[in-house]
Amino acid sequence: MAESRIQRVASYAFITAEGHVLLSLLNRGPNRGKWTLIGGGIEFGETPKDALIREIEEEAGIRLNVEPILWDVSSHSHSFTEENGEVKNIHFIGIIHRVELPKMLVCKADGDGFSSDGTRWFKLDGLDVHSKEFPIHPTVQRILKKLAGVE
Repeated sequence: MAESRIQRVASYAFITAEGHVLLSLLNRGPNRGKWTLIGGGIEFGETPKDALIREIEEEAGIRLNVEPILWDVSSHSHSFTEENGEVKNIHFIGIIHRVELPKMLVCKADGDGFSSDGTRWFKLDGLDVHSKEFPIHPTVQRILKKLAGVE
């Protein structure tokens, strides 16, 4: 079977409020079942900020009323095999924004019908980046380590 090469540019938010972080549960791809940042692909003609605002509303049901702050840009590549045996080589570029909300808002627990199985607030000081019972996406692990001064 042929290999495919994909480049993906996406916009994500590290959303915090009252000592909690809002995460989304992935339901597809090589990181299925891991908690990750809310966000996703930038559509043709969108700015990263517009994509971020759209994704937050789609995945979490939250209409953003604060200004997201550009925080980091990450880039990595990896390969994985789809269930049909197709090998995909992905170069991923993530534009990460920091969003501090004044309080925790009600979020969608049932997902967006596409890539998220729902969103949930988690206490920041209770997240264990090495937990096997609570799988966290590698990008979130890196951010939490950075905030803790470990990275």
